[in-house]
Amino acid sequence: MLDGGSPRGAKEYVRRPSQSPARKISPVLDAIRQALAAVSTLPESQEVSDLRDRCLAYEHIAEQWAREPPAPEEREALMKRVLTLHVLVCRVRR
Repeated sequence: MLDGGSPRGAKEYVRRPSQSPARKISPVLDAIRQALAAVSTLPESQEVSDLRDRCLAYEHIAEQWAREPPAPEEREALMKRVLTLHVLVCRVRR
């Protein structure tokens, strides 16, 4: 041991607190807002309107999580829907 510390070569593990709910939600909101920004650049059509409505609905859901955090499965399910939304936005942009 060196200076009362751990034995030479021993690894010390520091337990980190789990992420706050807001930090876990932030990437979801960022992804939704990126899709919404992309949709806002597209010429208006029924498909674009539907995509915008989806973005706004998903954003509303994610914002509610700041008050009542979701279960991990709920967060993952919304993120999958948001990824699908990004694919749809890319298709419309072509």
